[in-house]
Amino acid sequence: MNKYFLLGIPLFFASIILIGYDVLLGNGKILLVIFVPVFYGNGVYFMVGAICLVTAIFLAMIGSIMRTIVPAGERRNDYAYQPQTIKKTKIAGGGIMFIGPIPIIISADKRTAIFLAIISLVSMFVMLFIVLFFYNLR
Repeated sequence: MNKYFLLGIPLFFASIILIGYDVLLGNGKILLVIFVPVFYGNGVYFMVGAICLVTAIFLAMIGSIMRTIVPAGERRNDYAYQPQTIKKTKIAGGGIMFIGPIPIIISADKRTAIFLAIISLVSMFVMLFIVLFFYNLR
């Protein structure tokens, strides 16, 4: 880790503490929209916490970029720069994205697609069962 990334870590925790303190004072609110945290407020602690949060994210990005840059005279002699023998391997992967109740399956081969289709059908029925179960509780 480099100094930019390490400086961003305490700023991130400071932003959480400052925003949380301002929420406890009643000057701010924290919401969770789907899976994205949304926070707003008008207090001094909230503003300083938001500035710390933006600065921490910026420093983390700069630190990540600086890790990938290797100066021309400082190339390391590890396995990444040495020729390697190529082995034939078969890699299969895929994923499921649900947009509402509709599954979108992305796959590298037919076998994985069938497997993901079965998983998506099972998860659709589980979600339907959960929705109907909680609907009947009302």
